[in-house]
Formats: sequence, C-alpha cells, structure tokens
Amino acid sequence: MVKLENIDFSFDNKLILSNINAKCDSAEFISFIGPSGCGKTTLLHLIAGIYKPQTGKIINTFERVSFVFQNDSLLPWLNVLQNVLLPLEIEKGKITTDDKEKAISILSEVGLPDISRLYPSELSGGMRKRVELARALVSQPELLILDEPFSSLDVINRERLNVLLKKLFINHKFSVILVTHSIEEAVFLSNIIYVMSDKPSSIISTFENKEARIPAQYFLLSSQQQVIESNIRLRVSENWQNLSENGQYKRIKSKNLQSEKVAVKIQEKEPLKNRLKKSIYSILIPFELVFIFYLLEFIKKKFNIEDFFLPLPSSILKRFLETMQTGFILPHIFQTVLESLCGFIIAFILSLISGYLLSRSKFLYNLAMPYIIAFNTIPSVALIPFLILWFGFSIVPKIIISIIVMFFPMLITNITAFIQIQQQYKNLLIFYKPSAFERFKRFEFPGALAYIFSGVKVSITLSIIGAVVGEFQAGSVGLGSLILIAKANFDTPLMFVALLWLIILGLTYFSLANFIYIIVTKRKKITKEN
Repeated sequence: MVKLENIDFSFDNKLILSNINAKCDSAEFISFIGPSGCGKTTLLHLIAGIYKPQTGKIINTFERVSFVFQNDSLLPWLNVLQNVLLPLEIEKGKITTDDKEKAISILSEVGLPDISRLYPSELSGGMRKRVELARALVSQPELLILDEPFSSLDVINRERLNVLLKKLFINHKFSVILVTHSIEEAVFLSNIIYVMSDKPSSIISTFENKEARIPAQYFLLSSQQQVIESNIRLRVSENWQNLSENGQYKRIKSKNLQSEKVAVKIQEKEPLKNRLKKSIYSILIPFELVFIFYLLEFIKKKFNIEDFFLPLPSSILKRFLETMQTGFILPHIFQTVLESLCGFIIAFILSLISGYLLSRSKFLYNLAMPYIIAFNTIPSVALIPFLILWFGFSIVPKIIISIIVMFFPMLITNITAFIQIQQQYKNLLIFYKPSAFERFKRFEFPGALAYIFSGVKVSITLSIIGAVVGEFQAGSVGLGSLILIAKANFDTPLMFVALLWLIILGLTYFSLANFIYIIVTKRKKITKEN
C-alpha cells in the first residue's frame, strides 16, 4: 500500500504540491492527470523516494518498486538483454542463467522475443518503451510507477502499449501508479483517477472505475468508461481554464511537429551526402599535395628565393628520403614519440581520475579549480628552467611539460563529460542506488566515453607540442632538438624534414585517437548525441 497524507512540496520557495492525499492499495491501478507543469512527475519522485516531502507523510509498504521514466532511460552502451538485467545486476552483483532466462521470458511477454542482442539505437520508440517495461518487470515489482511512459509515441503504438500494460497488470497483479495527460488512457487503465489542479497543485476530484480489471483486446472504452471520461472532461474544463488559451500553443506545437518531421527526413539523407563528401575529400588529398608541391616549386624559382629561406620542395623531399634510408632521423622520432606518448598516458590517467572526483564533489571542485586555473596560466616555457634544475637534462622535464600542456584541456573535457552523464541519468542513479563502483562502471564511465575520446582526439596532438617545447630547452635528441641543430648548421632542408615529421606524428596521433574513438563508440553503440 502507498498512502499520501497532506503532502506539500516546494522548489525554490515556490509551492508545487499542496495538501495531496491519495492512496494505492495492493493490486490497484491509479492514475494522476493534470495540466502540464503542475507537479505530477514531482509527485511520482516523492513516492519513489527520489525526493523527500517537506510536509506530510508518505506510507509505502511495498518492498519492490520499479519506475519507468518519462524520458528514454535505456543505456545506449548496453544491449537489450543487458538493459533489462540492469536492476538485478545492481542488486545482486552477478547475473545467473536463471536471471537471463527470466529476462528473455519477460521480453517475450512484452512482445519482443528476438531482440535481446540489439542495442537501443537499433529500436523504434515503441520497442524501447517495451524494453523499459521489461526492465521494470524483471525484479518482480509489487509497485510499478509510470511517468507518462508512452507520451512520445504515435497514437497506434500508444494504444497497443496501453492494451499490453492492462494485460500485464491483470496477469501479474502488481500495483500501478500512472501519470498521464490522456484522459482516455487513465480511464482505460485505472481503478481510480485523481484529477489535479494547476500549481500549486492539489487533488480536485477522484473518479472510480470498476471495469479497469476487465481484459481488453483493443483500446476501446466501455459505455460506463465513456461516462467517466465525459465527467472527467467536464471537471477538467471547469478547472484548467488556462488550457483554453492553449489553442494557439497546440497549433504552434503542431507546426513544430511538422518541421521536426521535415528535419528528420533531411537528417536521414545527410549521412549519405556526408559519406560522399568525405570520400571526395579523401580522393582529392593526394592531388592537393601534388598541387602544393609544384606551386611551392614555382614560387621558389619564379621569385628566386634563397635556399636559406625556402629550399626547393624537391630537395626537402630528397633529404627526407635520405634521412630515412640512413636511419639518421629514427632516434629523433623515437625520442619525441616516447616523450609525447608517456606524457599523454600520464595526463590522460591523471585527468580522468581528477575529472571524475571533481565532477562528484562540489567541495573539491571549488577548492581545487582556482589553483588548477592559476597553474595553467603559467607559460610552460617558464617552467623548463625549474624542471632542469630539479631533474637535469633527462627525459623527465620533457614528459612533465607534455603533461602540463595536455592536462588542463583534458581535465575540463572529462569534468564536463562526467557531469553531463550524471545529470542525464540522475533519476536512474538515485532510484537504483548503485554502489560507487557500480555507478562508475555501468553508468558514468561508459556514458562519458564519447565525450572523453572526442577530447582525446584534440589533446593528444598537444603532447607533441609539449615534447618539442621541452626539447628546445633541455634536449639533444628529438625532433625539436633536431630543428635547433639544423638551424645552428644553416641546414634549412633538415629543419623542414623535422617539421614534416612533426606534422606526420600529429596526424598519426589524431588518426589513431579517432580510430579508437570509432571502435569504442561503435562497440558500445554510443555517440555524443546519446
């Protein structure tokens, strides 16, 4: 049983719910209907324990409670079966064969027998809602809380899911608390319908429906239910006066829906166009390089530019191949790669750990960020003399400079990524109450991967900058040091060779990071949009 006694609740000193009294007995289906923004979702969050009432009392004797949220709450990096098993995995820590069989059985019951290996991105809106229902049922709840679960679906899918929900309610004999805007939906499903006023919201009418437990094959109201629906509409028209002004809103909303449909059609065509554009650009790259090569040759000869300022591109290419054949360039490449990759790996680990901790604690964030920002304002070149003083002319100063150059942008990206995921799945995290490790492993880290690796694609190239800056001041080996050596010997072609290798390394790092990003997000079926 759930009993609400004199519940009041406020947000930012604004009264949202006022003197709410309602009751849901065992194996009973109740609905709350009310105007948009009146606090219906807030009421469900109070019942689920996500919020705490400020006055009044909530008595809940149900031990097992499940929640289907209004927004899509499936985790895009888990397949259908993993999503359904998520509550059991959080509760038990380990999934058994019996659990998997139960989940597959429930998926069949909700009309999805053969999709356990698919991902949410491969499902329609109606199928995703069925999966959410299956996830709610897998823990065998005594109380099922539904927050406008079908509001985003088309009429046909919505009616089918209403018939399915009624069948599940009758077969499983659990209690249901539903929030909806649809009077027909409330009357079709519910034993008791509570009508709520606008803010500050209170219960203005209660209607009983004795035919809610009668099985139905189609979404059709009986004559008695039609009478109840008419009475609710009369009561609603008397009290939701502000909704009479929403004719314009409805027309605007209809226009928006039409424009959204057009946008969806355009978006469906865009991927093919983008692929063609990328293919064309990729094909053009060799021609562009050849064009630039001969253009520079022409400029060099036309204006008779001294070799000291700009050697012939052909002589640079010749020197490039010579340094490769003799192996002269290899130690310098290896040194720069070693410094930059070590710096990147250390910076990535440090920024990931610190970014997560700062995202979880406002106290740590407010305490540490001023110092991190202040340190980031120091030019990295100014730190090199100190690092040489402390660590000598070893590889360590170059690695540290590489870390410093990358750390701050990666830290900001990681903080933003984790906060985004924590906000997106806030209600899910509060409701399921996973342990700190489960929270990080199943929600925050896989959800933040797309953001983290998009930041890595940019930051990894900064590692080369950090390594070269260090080599300019404290190195004898490395591409940065080679540029200085070539400059001292007036060997301009060799300077350009070292510069070309830095460009090649940067492109290689970026391509590698982008490849890992694609592999990870495809494997997890996630993107930044998800």
